[in-house]
Amino acid sequence: KKQTNLVNNPGFEVMEAAQTKAPKKVFDYAVNWDIWAENDDNTQLFVTDTARNGSYGFAFVNTAKHASSLTQYVTGLKKGSYVLSAYVRSSGGQEDAALLAKGYDKENPAGQSGAKILKSGIWTRVELEFEVTSGQVQISLWNAGNEGNWIVIDQVELVAKDDATYTNLLKNGSFEQAEGGQWNDSSFIDGILSIV
Repeated sequence: KKQTNLVNNPGFEVMEAAQTKAPKKVFDYAVNWDIWAENDDNTQLFVTDTARNGSYGFAFVNTAKHASSLTQYVTGLKKGSYVLSAYVRSSGGQEDAALLAKGYDKENPAGQSGAKILKSGIWTRVELEFEVTSGQVQISLWNAGNEGNWIVIDQVELVAKDDATYTNLLKNGSFEQAEGGQWNDSSFIDGILSIV
C-alpha cells in the first residue's frame, strides 16, 4: 500500500526569500513551514544544502545559546493513529531537542508527544505515534541549543498508522538461519539473547 505523506514540503525543496551567501545556508525559509526564534533572532535556522534525500534539508546552527522551532499545522485528519517521523543528524549537547506533535487530542488540546533527538553523525530516523481525535495536529522540531550545537532535519513524514511501514533492523529476526544467524546466548544473563 502506497504511503500518503500528509506533510507539505516535507523535504524543504520549495523555498521562499532570497538566496544568501552564508556557508551551507541556501534560503531563509521553507514554504509551508513556520519558524519561531528566541528574541526574534532567526539567523540560526535556515534551509541548507545538507540533505538525506533531494537537494535540501533544514538546519539549526547555534552560534550562541538560543531556542527556536520549526512548525507546520496539518488539518483535515480522520480520527485514528498516526506516525510522525523525520531523519535527523545532530551534534548533541542541546538542553532539549525533539520532534513534537501537539493539538491532536480534542480533550487535551495542550497535550503533546515527543521523540528526543540525540547525538548522531549519521542520518537517524526518529518517530512517535499518537491518536488524533481533534482532526488536526501541530508538528514541530524544537531546539534549545548551546553555542556550537547543530541539528539538520530532512524527510519529515506524517502518515496514518495503517499506511506506515516498518523495517526490521534485526539480523535473522525470525530465526530462519539455524547457525551463524547473528544471535548468541548471553554468558552473564541466563535466558537473555543479545545481538552481536
